[in-house]
Amino acid sequence: MDDLTVKALNFINKNLKQKIPPSFLYFLNFVVHSPYQGKEDELAYFGHKTYKGWNDHKDPVSASMIKSMDCFLGKILE
Repeated sequence: MDDLTVKALNFINKNLKQKIPPSFLYFLNFVVHSPYQGKEDELAYFGHKTYKGWNDHKDPVSASMIKSMDCFLGKILE
């Protein structure tokens, strides 16, 4: 998990433990911007996929980065 996600989760947990009313969390994750780095296991997973879609996007690094961002947001929403 990336540092921004950990900090966001710590903020949420701190407010819940202190029974502070719901706060506003403005979470800007820049994981889908440069530098382009994907996780090795995800690169292997997305590298063998065939893509059919409106833009024929075939970049396993971008796919890995987007999957990571989705996981981070899922942890926050959880």
